[in-house]
Amino acid sequence: MPALEIVVGIDFGTTYSGASWAINAGERQVHLVDDWPNPVAANITQHKVPSLLSYNNRGQPVKWGYNVTVGTDTRVLRWFKLLVESLDYDNDMIEPLRESENLLRSMSRSRIDATSDYLRWIWESTKENIRIHQGDNWNAIYDVSVILTVPAIWSARAKARTKRIAHIAGLPENTKLVPEPEAAALAAFKDLLSGTSQQTLRKDDAFVVCDAGGGTVDLISYQIKSLHPFKIEECTPGTGGLYGSTLIDRCFENDIRTRIGPRTYDKMSPRRRARIFENFEAVKRSFNGDDREEHIVDLPGIRDNPAARIRDQAIQLTPSMLRTLFDHVCNQVIHLVDNQIEDARAENCRVKMVRYQ
Repeated sequence: MPALEIVVGIDFGTTYSGASWAINAGERQVHLVDDWPNPVAANITQHKVPSLLSYNNRGQPVKWGYNVTVGTDTRVLRWFKLLVESLDYDNDMIEPLRESENLLRSMSRSRIDATSDYLRWIWESTKENIRIHQGDNWNAIYDVSVILTVPAIWSARAKARTKRIAHIAGLPENTKLVPEPEAAALAAFKDLLSGTSQQTLRKDDAFVVCDAGGGTVDLISYQIKSLHPFKIEECTPGTGGLYGSTLIDRCFENDIRTRIGPRTYDKMSPRRRARIFENFEAVKRSFNGDDREEHIVDLPGIRDNPAARIRDQAIQLTPSMLRTLFDHVCNQVIHLVDNQIEDARAENCRVKMVRYQ
């Protein structure tokens, strides 16, 4: 009789991360880890946790995730996932990455150290979630395997580095790496396979999966080789770029810097900047492209400037202004999707749909 096994999936993201697990028997229910440590809202469940780390003056990690307060805590590390792979970064992405690299250097810490510090906390919280549901002796009853997602565009060297990071963080030796679009494809087509969607799948259908995250956008084209069991095969190699939602934040930051002046912006405290981006994050998530109303983002301490649409220490963002911020990123993503479709056609794969995750 095959051993009972708990399969854990960890989605390590640039800005947010998540985890889930399921038992390979019975109902095979997927459990989302939603009880991440959160001192501000201890009774609120969140399926994702911020990819943030904070260090003390001895270079030791002391806070992570929701416990980190950007703008208040010192030595805050962000976007460190992007340091695992050596890529040519867009100018809008260089500054935060350089800040993270400089912080690590000042503490004599490496990018492997930082990433394993964070992944270790993710793993410990996931194991605690399993313990709550399955009891204290769960690890004596079940075998455990872990699937860790990685960007499709990562090199073999970056993937090997990720395996090393997983080992240092205490993940099982059988941890497997799966391209983010492949994991997204299996999730996206779950409703189609269950018959709850009006769309139908057929053998040999091809589709493009676009996994748009906080830091990277990854795409792969797949062809269905079997429906039962569901098996897919790559039509084309993975492509992608650094066109995640954080690039929209960078575009917004550049716009604000221009409107209030670089000197004024640079003098703002980290806490005030953090408040601005908390406001903008809510606006960004609610914007659907068809809004006709203006959105307000607080700019504490900034004088009125009607020409720059700044009034009562806030900026009034018109739908046109927001679309401009989004277009800079979305146009790049559309270009990647178009290229994937063309590449799939060149391989005689008939693309039936594009799925965005």
